[in-house]
Amino acid sequence: MLGAQASAAYTRYMKSFDTAIPEHFGSSIGDAYKSSPDMNGGN
Repeated sequence: MLGAQASAAYTRYMKSFDTAIPEHFGSSIGDAYKSSPDMNGGN
């Protein structure tokens, strides 16, 4: 069983997924995929 502080931290962590990431942050994963020749079939 977790302690009180760990339980509170875990609750905050899980609650963080309730909020969507704003569009203005963009997507570094999508950008990296587009620019990587290895991930685009060697293009």
